[in-house]
Amino acid sequence: MTEIERAVQKYGVFDYVPMGMFVLRKDFTVLFWNKCIENLTGISRDGIVDTNICDHFPNLKTPEYLDRLSAVFNGGPPAIFSSQLHKHIIPLTLPDEQPQIQCITVISMPAMNKNDFYALFSIRDVTELTRGIQDYRAMCDQVAEEIETRKKVEKELKKAYEQAEGWVMERTFELVESNKSLQCESKERELAEKELMKAHTENKQLLEAISSILIGVNEEGLVTRWNRAAEETFDIPASAMEGRPFSESGIQWVWKHIIEKMEECRLENHTVRLDSFRFTRPNGQEGFLGITLNPIIGDNDEQLGLLILGRDITERVFLENQLAQAQKLESIGLLAAGIAHEINTPTQYVSDNTRFLQEGFHDIIKTLQKYDQLLAAVKKGNVNPDLVTEVGITIEKADIEYLKNEIPQAIEQSLEGVERITKIVRAMKEFSHPAEEEKTAIDINKAIESTITIARNEWKYVADMETDFDELMPLVLCLPGELNQVILNIIVNAAHAISNVVEKKPGEKGKITVATKKDGDWAEIRISDTGSGIPDEIREKVFDPFFTTKGIDKGTGQGLTISHNIVVEKHSGTIAFETEMGKGTTFVIRLPISDTDDNEMSS
Repeated sequence: MTEIERAVQKYGVFDYVPMGMFVLRKDFTVLFWNKCIENLTGISRDGIVDTNICDHFPNLKTPEYLDRLSAVFNGGPPAIFSSQLHKHIIPLTLPDEQPQIQCITVISMPAMNKNDFYALFSIRDVTELTRGIQDYRAMCDQVAEEIETRKKVEKELKKAYEQAEGWVMERTFELVESNKSLQCESKERELAEKELMKAHTENKQLLEAISSILIGVNEEGLVTRWNRAAEETFDIPASAMEGRPFSESGIQWVWKHIIEKMEECRLENHTVRLDSFRFTRPNGQEGFLGITLNPIIGDNDEQLGLLILGRDITERVFLENQLAQAQKLESIGLLAAGIAHEINTPTQYVSDNTRFLQEGFHDIIKTLQKYDQLLAAVKKGNVNPDLVTEVGITIEKADIEYLKNEIPQAIEQSLEGVERITKIVRAMKEFSHPAEEEKTAIDINKAIESTITIARNEWKYVADMETDFDELMPLVLCLPGELNQVILNIIVNAAHAISNVVEKKPGEKGKITVATKKDGDWAEIRISDTGSGIPDEIREKVFDPFFTTKGIDKGTGQGLTISHNIVVEKHSGTIAFETEMGKGTTFVIRLPISDTDDNEMSS
């Protein structure tokens, strides 16, 4: 059977994987080409297998790919390429004639001859995800522009109204003074009123044209404004709401929370925001709103009511969820090789000890058999000196004293190895906790310990890990899978920061310290590293999307952005950092122990 046939037989299962996958030999010869990549490229397996892939996709010849792929062919770590940051390895065009945005992962696989390595390419289309993020940003810019336009129109309207009012008063006074100009002045006043009504109508039309939800509520709680966006979002016509109590609108959301926030806006006289607020759409499906409550203040600082602005952000929340899941899958992919190594080491010495026990057991059985023969001879009273000699020789060959000392140690080491494997598997299971919409009370000390175990291969070569857990910490209400992702992101960042320092000092290691403590109604998590610290000029950008100081193969700038969203938006917590150049950085995460806001919905 040829190497190609063996490759097709071995990797044939990848035909059922819904992503493009192919296998290259070290000389860039194609050994396997799955059905999905056939559909993506239009190149059949028979047309490309056993040919040099560079003849079909010359981008692979560039040094930026050859240098990194050579490490994979030598059994090195996985390589990840994004077509937004690199030339397209597999240039594909979408139906709109735009280039497809790809995420390509390359991992090493043992070759058939057991000495070399193949490269396994996995290609995933992330065009929709990337475009979704871009559309969301454009949407935010549009909303900001619409709000600014509305403010300008309201200011102009108020100014026009004041001018018109002054003009009417002036003309009325002149009417009293001069009866002769009564008719002329009456016409001018009528014209002014028409202009005022026209301005009022234009203002109403402008408010109706705003794509955001706009609801006006007076101080008695009655609806004074209900624009077209509110009609479409809640499927309730303006005619059915204007002049009626807002609380009787029938909108399917948690009214207790809305009323509390409206009261807070009135009493504190400041804007109140509700992010990712859950409601039920007219079609029965759940959605999310971004809501802002603004107080309306009169000329004499009297409270006139509230202006409620909102927008259906269900699609944005969905995109954020997709982005967080993609980042989590990326983290697991990067950690996979390390986890395999962590499991392989204890497995190896369990295997060696088992073989030793097998050989030792065989020698003990031989010795016991000789003892049985000697015991039988003693019972018969016919002990042959030759038999005694054979027993002695058997005992000497078996080296019973050595086995008595070594077998207990071998058993103890094997049990330690099994316990180590069990701990890693348990940690991986806990880390991969499926995403849940409802928060769960968990032991965060245990969750952090599992994440440390999962990330061990990332930090063990550059740092020592020290933990200081508060043993009296109560269960904390949170989203377990999301919290694990936050801890992993920060620990991996700490390992990378220390790596940049210790690589200049061979033989030295840094230190990562993870501590927890209960602070009143809050659970505090502190993750410290002895890296180089964060420079002043980038401290304000640390949580910005896509901001990173790492190389292309080490970071996408999403880890801390997603972590901030998880802690602040989904858990009503805080995340901050303390840093000092040359000494290191400490990230401080604070989470409410119990859910202080049952209605602050997580996506």
